[in-house]
Amino acid sequence: MKKLISMIILISIAAAFAQAKFGMQMRMRSEVQNLNSTNADNQIYDRKVDVRLRPDIEYTVNDYLSVKAVMEIGELQYGSGGGALNTDGKNLETKNIYIDVKPTKNHVFRLGLMPYKDTHSMIVDTDLAGIMWMGQFEKYNVELGWFAASDDDEKYIIRDTYSFGTTLVGLNQTFHLNKNIDLGVYNLFVMSRTEFMPGVNRDYVSMFLAPRFKGEFGKFSVDAQFIANNNFADYDNVGANSQYQDQPWDPDKTGIGLSVKSKFDLDSKTSFRANFLFRGCYENWENYVAYKSFYDTGLEIINENANGISTHNPMNSFVVQSSNNREFELGLVVPSIFVDWKFKENITFTGGFGFIMNDQDYGKKIDFTNLDESMNKDMFMAWEMDFKANVVLYEKLNLLPYFAFLVPSDNFIYNKASNATNFDENGDPVTDMQMKLGMTVHYNF
Repeated sequence: MKKLISMIILISIAAAFAQAKFGMQMRMRSEVQNLNSTNADNQIYDRKVDVRLRPDIEYTVNDYLSVKAVMEIGELQYGSGGGALNTDGKNLETKNIYIDVKPTKNHVFRLGLMPYKDTHSMIVDTDLAGIMWMGQFEKYNVELGWFAASDDDEKYIIRDTYSFGTTLVGLNQTFHLNKNIDLGVYNLFVMSRTEFMPGVNRDYVSMFLAPRFKGEFGKFSVDAQFIANNNFADYDNVGANSQYQDQPWDPDKTGIGLSVKSKFDLDSKTSFRANFLFRGCYENWENYVAYKSFYDTGLEIINENANGISTHNPMNSFVVQSSNNREFELGLVVPSIFVDWKFKENITFTGGFGFIMNDQDYGKKIDFTNLDESMNKDMFMAWEMDFKANVVLYEKLNLLPYFAFLVPSDNFIYNKASNATNFDENGDPVTDMQMKLGMTVHYNF
């Protein structure tokens, strides 16, 4: 803490002689979630509160050079973890730190640790270290980046030295067709090498192709992104290991995904939104696998990026184990609709409804082991209804109260493959109707 205070003082002194801007984002969340609200005898609650602070400084040297650093204190989480347990100690980290070099007003080279994502956060949404070029032309924008996701050092084997780690190359292109329509395509290449066993390397490649359409037509707007993903791995016997015979079962994967987000403004106070998420799974090993997604469905429980604390998120929990002892995520479909009503200039109420289902009937295609035979034969899993508000106070303070409940079907079992405690003595899931009540506070300056 003393180092942080000293750093802030030094930066403040430097700011008196240079063009420096300070900012801060603070998020405070508190919620209670009941996982089996219809059980009067044995209630299962999650009670959590967390706090996150992100101070930042942006230092502009001149028109061609600027530096930005973002620190993060948190997340400090209380509640189910046991009061203030594990919240003391090392909770300060570097979120982002990068330099922007602008040789011209339309071209920027960014170097360092930076936030990086695709438009819908379906492929990647995280912080990566590397270098990225951002260019703007008359009707064409481009972003080209190289990132070192991990460097696991080198190893000398027999007569050669092999490097281990993961490298990413991203290319994002946007063409402005006219004032109402944008066309784009995003590519991400993930290349990694790991040591499968002594003397045997695993080379893995994942490729994403994501065309995008964005249009505004009067009161109606739509933003759609389609994704095709291909993964394959190759095993290289570099050490003449006698134990290694044939490449293990690690088939190529081909998956597709689709995200559509639309909005219709009925009048100055009322608007309707509709979102659609599809993550496909052709066979029991050929499914869509994101690199590091953080997708926002708009709902509060069926969501990777909700306003509240996504502890029991069913989007990533439907992982099953097939007869060959390989785990994979089932394909999902998540449609949702919302109504936004501006009660006052600073108060907006929102009602939402959505559901989650499998993309196909897996009961006939998957040889389940250690699972109920009736599972996943019904594609429908659960539906959710939300009621929330957005209250803006003093321009910088946002209050986001929300209430949500999720009603599952017999096909829904949270995290069923990895947590057997979610079954009662009769083999039935202990999770039934889930209720979630909370408040999130955002403060920015």
